[in-house]
Amino acid sequence: MTKKEAEKRIAELIDNPIKFDYKRRAYVELEEIENLTRKKFPSIDFVLSTYPDFNHVCLEVSYPSHHIFRLYINPDDYVNLPPKKKKKAITNLAEWMINMEKGK
Repeated sequence: MTKKEAEKRIAELIDNPIKFDYKRRAYVELEEIENLTRKKFPSIDFVLSTYPDFNHVCLEVSYPSHHIFRLYINPDDYVNLPPKKKKKAITNLAEWMINMEKGK
């Protein structure tokens, strides 16, 4: 992915996030499964507890065989920024992703 492609993708995610409370819904589904099976799944609960509590966009750098880094950002933090600051923030995030991908 090039820096320009990363900037465009991040800007799209920030400007048009899909707002759905995945964490809360996942806990409801887990509870339904636990009630049906009469078993507890602490590993799944642990994974869900690591998700952020805010509406987030996940920026992830990974390769097919392993995960490198994952960063969650809150799009609401970027919506009201002045255009220059927003562009600078997006550029910094894109540079971070490219550098992580290159192993810097």
